[in-house]
Amino acid sequence: KVPLFEKFRVEEEIEKAIQHKVLLDSGGYLYIERTEAMISIDVNSGRFSGGADLEETVFKVNREAAKVIARQIRLRNLAGMLVIDFIDMEDQKHCREVVKTFKEAMKGDRNRPHISDMSELGLVQMTRRRTSASLIELMKSPCHCCSGRGQVFSRLTLANRLRKLVLDCAHRYEVNTIRARCHAELIAFFTRDEQGRRGRELEQRSGRRLEWIDDSESGWEALAVEPVLGALSKIEPAGLPGEEQPLPALTLPMIPEGAEQKESEAKPAGPPSEDRPPRKGRRWSSNQGRRRRTTPPPRTN
Repeated sequence: KVPLFEKFRVEEEIEKAIQHKVLLDSGGYLYIERTEAMISIDVNSGRFSGGADLEETVFKVNREAAKVIARQIRLRNLAGMLVIDFIDMEDQKHCREVVKTFKEAMKGDRNRPHISDMSELGLVQMTRRRTSASLIELMKSPCHCCSGRGQVFSRLTLANRLRKLVLDCAHRYEVNTIRARCHAELIAFFTRDEQGRRGRELEQRSGRRLEWIDDSESGWEALAVEPVLGALSKIEPAGLPGEEQPLPALTLPMIPEGAEQKESEAKPAGPPSEDRPPRKGRRWSSNQGRRRRTTPPPRTN
């Protein structure tokens, strides 16, 4: 027995629905990009050349793209503000036909889409009510390296930042060695170019020996610089900004041997415990630690 998802190629369609680029049968393609304010969909002709009439070629690509866009919107559950950039067409009849094709493909959508006419720049704006999370929000999470931005700092930018951190550390601490933690590719940028020319120049400029530690697991943009303190190292009295200073240890005074025993012998014994009830007809009193029995006074009529 063949699984249903494999028989009807459901997983294949899901994999296509989470990609930015969607290929068209004619050779063109769509590029779907999500931003904070809106979702933009760009239509490109790609390698589709069609016939000698360029206007007719563009019209065929836009009509096919309108049907595929309507399907992708429902598959991906896209909502909010959507802007579709069709290929520019000069004939207004073709523009109205493309918008009509797109509206017909969106019929039956329960999320109440509102589609405007095509502008002079070939843009079609639409809004769609949001009822649940989109497919990408359900299947993906933000990148731990770029935090969902889609871009990271270049190697040269990170090298300049690391160089500045090393020089600041050398200015603040009088140590012989500075330990730098960064990505392995950034270490190679300083140590494996022309026999480590960049690393030697940084050591000469800072006047400190550099100790490189591979910290690739923390991410591409993770940088950390710390001084290696020795016996003759000097640091600032206040330490780093925001660093908590260690509290002094609490100590107890030493008691000489035998003092506790002498103190207990010199202390007079107190009265008996009050928890014990006195016997009837008798009273107890203390006299220098000794107990004596006394009789109550006689009764008078």
